[in-house]
Amino acid sequence: MLVVADMGIQLTVSYRFGGLSCRFIDIADVQDVFVHEAIAQQRTRYYLAFVVRGEDKLVLAFQHFTPRLDDLLCVYRGTRETCGLVMDTVPHKDEWANS
Repeated sequence: MLVVADMGIQLTVSYRFGGLSCRFIDIADVQDVFVHEAIAQQRTRYYLAFVVRGEDKLVLAFQHFTPRLDDLLCVYRGTRETCGLVMDTVPHKDEWANS
């Protein structure tokens, strides 16, 4: 994931046998960025998602990779700041788990 101020977000996926997939989301189309949680196989997984204008579904930042929550919150803060979205209060990982 590459976030460029005043331009947008480039999402790149590298596949095992050399394939590469890139997607660019224009900054004007990014309506929101958030960290969400999902429960799968008795585990809680956190993911970074984008609400994109004109899309029916959320766009996931890391489709085939699950970063740790601490790392994801750091990426979340940086992405919101770079995209010029209003920064809200993001709890620390320990506070997140207790809420």
